[in-house]
Amino acid sequence: MPADLPSVLDVRSITAVSGVLGLVMSAVTFFMWRSFPASIRGLHEWAWAPLLGFVSAMLFAGRGALPDLLSVVGANMLLFIASLLYYAGSQQFLLGHSDMRRWIGVSLAVGAWLLWFTHVQPDYPARLAGVTLMVCVLYARHAVLYLRQPPRIFGMRLMTAMLLVQAAAAGLRLVSVGLGVAGNGLLEPNWVQMVYITSYAVTVLMMSITAVLMSTDRARMEFESLAAHDPLTGALNRRALREAAQAELQRARANGTSLAVLMLDMDHFKPVNDRFGHQAGDAVLCEVVRRVQEVLGGRGLLGRHGGDEFVVLLSGASREAAMALAERIHAALARPYPLPGGEQEVASLSVSIGIGMAAGEAVTGVDTLLARADAALYQAKAGGRARLATAC
Repeated sequence: MPADLPSVLDVRSITAVSGVLGLVMSAVTFFMWRSFPASIRGLHEWAWAPLLGFVSAMLFAGRGALPDLLSVVGANMLLFIASLLYYAGSQQFLLGHSDMRRWIGVSLAVGAWLLWFTHVQPDYPARLAGVTLMVCVLYARHAVLYLRQPPRIFGMRLMTAMLLVQAAAAGLRLVSVGLGVAGNGLLEPNWVQMVYITSYAVTVLMMSITAVLMSTDRARMEFESLAAHDPLTGALNRRALREAAQAELQRARANGTSLAVLMLDMDHFKPVNDRFGHQAGDAVLCEVVRRVQEVLGGRGLLGRHGGDEFVVLLSGASREAAMALAERIHAALARPYPLPGGEQEVASLSVSIGIGMAAGEAVTGVDTLLARADAALYQAKAGGRARLATAC
């Protein structure tokens, strides 16, 4: 392969085009950041990163016409900070927080390296080797962050691939310095420069697109979760509960297993609202859900049927197992409830529980199954409350 490429493959033009593409993606991501829920984290950093990349590209493209302090030191520093912002955005998106303290020190070291080998002791290969090494390490660390996460969605896998490509391209450039084939300047059209700059242009564009894909997918999942869960307690809402019950009932029929439904109703809950206020009542309901979820330990589904009434679905549970779980729920919900502010508490609340069972073809639909549990709940309340009853 020849050392120099045709002039049509102009390094300056490719650099400028990559910057403009980054500017477009920055605008798209900024609009998403302003319109998406605040729970979708990382968009702010992902919007700033390609914007700084655009400014960096324009400074690189001005090499020879602009002072080296801008076109070399400034351009490289902005590019490195842009890469750090991509990393910080990924930390925010995946972990909910970012920690760039160590990388701030690395950035200062990169800046000092650039100044020294640009103005004090000009040495292009040394300058290139130091900066490229840090870029390679940064993109590799960024890729490791994604590799440690379960690859649930396509966007995360694509982001990982782009980061690894960029780390490999930086590694290739670093090797070229060691072999003495890196050239004598950024704008020299040799094949190493072209591979690195082209890969950068493509990967930065794809990273921004991937950030949009991941954020959109996260927003979709959050909207789906909101549509299926009670906004106060986080338990399944009535519609989602019925859909889950239908699915569990069909599975029980197909497998010849049983399905238990526990219908819970808090005894004398209205006086809590009357005495302490609805905010305290809401806090108690949230605590009820937390305690029931703790007892379930992921072995069942909990939904809010309405008001202070909840339903638990237990797939494959026998009558005896359902009754044993109901007793544990009784004990968990009988403990005092601290109220917001920590100055007052509800001494205790009892719960009545009705258990409906389905096995094989015995129950024809969700309404029948829920009606059984409701009838058993009525028996429990008629028997003096704070107890459980079963219906088969």
